[in-house]
Amino acid sequence: MKRCFVKSLSLPMIILILLGFLLQVSSVNASTPVTFTTGDMQVGPVFSARLDLRISVSTSFSMVFSGSSGSVGVDVSGDPATISVTYAGSTYSQSFATPIGSLKIPIYQVVLGTIYAKVTGSVKATPQVKGDASISPTTLSWTSSGSQSISVAHKGSMFSFDTISIEMPFQYVLSIAIGIESLGTTLFEYTKNVGALNGTPIIAQGLSTISIPTIVTMVIITISAIGLVILKRKKPSQKLSTK
Repeated sequence: MKRCFVKSLSLPMIILILLGFLLQVSSVNASTPVTFTTGDMQVGPVFSARLDLRISVSTSFSMVFSGSSGSVGVDVSGDPATISVTYAGSTYSQSFATPIGSLKIPIYQVVLGTIYAKVTGSVKATPQVKGDASISPTTLSWTSSGSQSISVAHKGSMFSFDTISIEMPFQYVLSIAIGIESLGTTLFEYTKNVGALNGTPIIAQGLSTISIPTIVTMVIITISAIGLVILKRKKPSQKLSTK
């Protein structure tokens, strides 16, 4: 019964061992907050503002075979942010989720009405590769939360083991409008195109190439090891002779 069980598991065991190895190589993920700040800035003649923005960047990668190609996935979404608006000598702060797109934020009720801000932003990244590889594209952009993909082509031979690093500086391209509205009517509003804010930290994703001969060797070793187990279990047990 045990012998049949080993036989029936030999092929699934090979598949599971190889899949386990491949998943371990290809399922590494990381999530990192990237922050942007404007510092204090004047928006029109009556407002000053400061924004501290944050996005979440997650990366994942598929294995890169030596002499072949793979990919890196980059997912971006908005994280908690704060805005501080100074008006008539008083400063008012509000929390919100960093928009990749546009968001209107009520900030504070004053005598004239409600101070609000319209924050509009997009995200850009300029991946750079270090190591014996090329990447495409070299510019990524997001106008809404979501994923982009970078293709990685290894330039070495199928026998080489190389370490590749992809560094991704992020920018948040910001424009803002601040105004006061009362009963749904805008009393006044001022707009400022802030431009590109550089994010910190720079996201880095490391990759190690996997040579095809290594995969073949693993298959051979795995099959041989299972074969030896089966052969040992097939050997008839010697019975003790009785006189």
